[in-house]
Amino acid sequence: MGAEENAGEAPRNRRSWTRTAMLAVAYVVIWVALWHAVDRLNQLAGVNLWVPCAGLTFAILLEYGWRSLPLPLLATLLAGWSHNGFGERWPYSLAASLAPLLGYLIAACILRHRPGGKRPGAWRFDDPRRVAAFLGAVMLGTLFAALAGAPLLQAAGLSPPMLSWLEMVGQEWMGAFIGIVTIAPLALIFIAPLARRFVRKEPLHLLKTVPSVESPSVRLGILQGGVSVMLIVALLWMPLPQWLDQSYPFMTLLLLPVLTWIAATHGVRGTTPTVLLYQLSITMLVMDFTLQELALQYQLAMAVIAASGLLTGAVSQARLVDIGRFRDLAEVSNDILWEFDNHGRLCDLR
Repeated sequence: MGAEENAGEAPRNRRSWTRTAMLAVAYVVIWVALWHAVDRLNQLAGVNLWVPCAGLTFAILLEYGWRSLPLPLLATLLAGWSHNGFGERWPYSLAASLAPLLGYLIAACILRHRPGGKRPGAWRFDDPRRVAAFLGAVMLGTLFAALAGAPLLQAAGLSPPMLSWLEMVGQEWMGAFIGIVTIAPLALIFIAPLARRFVRKEPLHLLKTVPSVESPSVRLGILQGGVSVMLIVALLWMPLPQWLDQSYPFMTLLLLPVLTWIAATHGVRGTTPTVLLYQLSITMLVMDFTLQELALQYQLAMAVIAASGLLTGAVSQARLVDIGRFRDLAEVSNDILWEFDNHGRLCDLR
């Protein structure tokens, strides 16, 4: 009997390894394709606002730890080699490409083995304290990456000549931070559960990695989407670069109230795609007209939108989950002692 079980286990293990290899290849291909797309957009815009590939790197490191480091390492090498072979000063440019990985790995390991906490299986974004720890670790990891990478970029001759060392560190820091805070939650909430089920050969319906309550109405979602689109269109085609003597990049913060509204009704699962939409819209805005000296201001606005959206979404998600639990308790105890209204408040004691 044991021999038969072992004989049946071997094909299952082979299928699991085959599916894992397929996911690994898909990850590297997507990483390299995204890198080339962003590089092309940066050439058109003239500035490097954010690094989406950093989000893919941090997501897989946070999900699987140091064992997954070869995948972003291979993707980085392939992207640099396919672009220009890392240039004439390839030792410096190669080191500048690989140095940020150490900062991301340290930050991911801190989150996976944080003091006083349990090692997370699937990282969740429904706890404000966890999200605050995530933002803090990402900020420190990206700062380390910027401090390590900026001198190497200057030595490789790849730094913009008009930027000082401090300005270059600031732009590299903000770009990596925006990329991780925007892309990593999306990948961990929506993609990682599907990848785990694909490896286990289970149905590929989206698991609720983040607890949710009943969905808001479709009309509310349409209204929120319409308001977002109108604000984005207004920002893209606004005739004047300044309003009320305020710097134009910070006018993008007008999107924050709508983002807070979406977070309050949809939680973190609705906030993360909205943040991505806003970041892409700001990138399009920069492609229309942007001076190099305004790039850091745009980055600050994008960082505020990404961080506040993720934190607000976590707070709202925790509140929505608590309301859902109160509703479940009300259904069980309605006929015993008390009852609650639709907002989870005690309305009658018997």
